[in-house]
Amino acid sequence: MEGRGDAPKPVGASPQMASRHAASDITKKLLAACPVTGQVLALTDDGVVCSLGSAAGLAPGRELIVFRPRTQVGEHFFGAYAEDTCTLSGRVSVDSAEPDGCVAKILSGIGEIKEGDCVQLVLCYT
Repeated sequence: MEGRGDAPKPVGASPQMASRHAASDITKKLLAACPVTGQVLALTDDGVVCSLGSAAGLAPGRELIVFRPRTQVGEHFFGAYAEDTCTLSGRVSVDSAEPDGCVAKILSGIGEIKEGDCVQLVLCYT
């Protein structure tokens, strides 16, 4: 019998499968609420070195988006405003990961990727 707050158990699933399903749902919700974000530490010939590593859940094949935070300043009828936004720089794929950093290959570059840019884990659910 399911209690309050329990994830629904897939029909015909074993207790182990139900536990994995519940853990996956919790992980998705946590990552959506608290995205895994780091920084580009250095550029290589065909990629980047990032501050995120296996301790943050990165492994070879995982993808990160690269972006540059910026503040957009302007004026409207009520006066001046400042809005925090970001510019997408590209997408990278992790080649190797140590606990405190990784090396990633550039998959696509929309803009110029620079040291200091932010990286964020791409969440793909199937």
